[in-house]
Amino acid sequence: MAIDDCSRFTYAEVLPDQLRYTATRSWLRAVRAFQRHGIRVQRVLTDNGGAYRSRPFQKACRWLNGRRNHS
Repeated sequence: MAIDDCSRFTYAEVLPDQLRYTATRSWLRAVRAFQRHGIRVQRVLTDNGGAYRSRPFQKACRWLNGRRNHS
């Protein structure tokens, strides 16, 4: 689930697992959904789950020029 803090626009999907590539692809789909609604991602807040600490997820955040913060 991804939520825009300002507009409260929410993107959610049910995933088969919590693996790094699954989480990364889901995040990229969420970013596209935000962009379609005119929302620019500036920062990403996640928990410390392994998928969010993974290289693919970190690379996707850098590629999107988003800063990632742990909660």
